[in-house]
Amino acid sequence: MQQPLLAKKLVFYFGGMIAIGFGVAAIINSSLGAGSFDAFVAGLAGKLGITLGLSMNIIAISFLLISALVERKMPRFLSMITSIILGLIIDIWMLVIFRDITVSHLAWQWVLLLSGAFGIAFGVALMISSRMPLNPTDVPVIVMTEHFGLKIGTAKLLFDATMLILAFLLAGPIGIGTIVITFSLGPVIGILSRHTEHWMFVRPHKK
Repeated sequence: MQQPLLAKKLVFYFGGMIAIGFGVAAIINSSLGAGSFDAFVAGLAGKLGITLGLSMNIIAISFLLISALVERKMPRFLSMITSIILGLIIDIWMLVIFRDITVSHLAWQWVLLLSGAFGIAFGVALMISSRMPLNPTDVPVIVMTEHFGLKIGTAKLLFDATMLILAFLLAGPIGIGTIVITFSLGPVIGILSRHTEHWMFVRPHKK
């Protein structure tokens, strides 16, 4: 199997982060409830009075330390680079692009919610396939697949359910959208990751 070029990996890597940033901002602005992890991030941000990006980075460090204990190896600190960049991208989407956008019509709220969910799923699939340093929030999912033999969709579902409980405890923005995303994101990532893996490693056609 042909190894992907670095340029292709970078396109998947940064493209995935941009897609995730859009997804997070779109879902939160739908006002139908954030995804379980995003609701956890927003809940912590509200409690501490900080931005979503900073809240995400605090949680990311915790995930890396816990995952390192499970793997019995050094934490994947390179993943913090991803977390910092992604945090900045999310803040740009939230504070600049979506700053003056207010959606009150239910149909458009669902459009934002569903497009945001797809953006996150597609972004996660792209980043995993890039083989670049993972977003720390994806590390626990990968650890579950590698150490406990779970399929990526199942691992993501368990992770999201755990985040939902924590978001509830922190009074994060939970709504009908949260339930939809929690139980659909994992399976969608599983489906999309098969395609992104193919796109990453497909051989170019010779002329």
